[in-house]
Amino acid sequence: MLNTRTTLIIGLMLLAALWIFTGCEEVDDDSADDDTDDGTMTMTLDDHDDGAEISMDLAVSNRLRGSIHNRLGDEFSFGVTDEADIAFQLDDLPALDGTYDEMDEAFEIAVLEGLPVGDYTLSLYSASASAVTMGVQSESEYTLIIAGE
Repeated sequence: MLNTRTTLIIGLMLLAALWIFTGCEEVDDDSADDDTDDGTMTMTLDDHDDGAEISMDLAVSNRLRGSIHNRLGDEFSFGVTDEADIAFQLDDLPALDGTYDEMDEAFEIAVLEGLPVGDYTLSLYSASASAVTMGVQSESEYTLIIAGE
């Protein structure tokens, strides 16, 4: 009769042999946590989740940076609308380096400096500004709060 220790050792050896012969691969923890690399294009602002509130004091800065991952196409834009869906700004969004030629590209938004204090929606589009006026769905949206004195 086998004792507990011997039974445990035999069981571990059988599991190891099964693992080796079935071709199991070690799980890469980095790839398991990376849920953004599924091939879907995403447009995000740096340090802000989609739908997040962004507070800006335009006297300090009117710039926001972001990036496009798994880029499809080469025309992008952004829009700023108020709560009544009135457009205050709709501009094309050039690549930070001047050309959309990589799968992942950085961009910078210059929010209209004269934008009145208030709450707005900042939308990112995977189309040119002229195409957005035809009802293109946004890729990402953020609540933009313009603060003042």
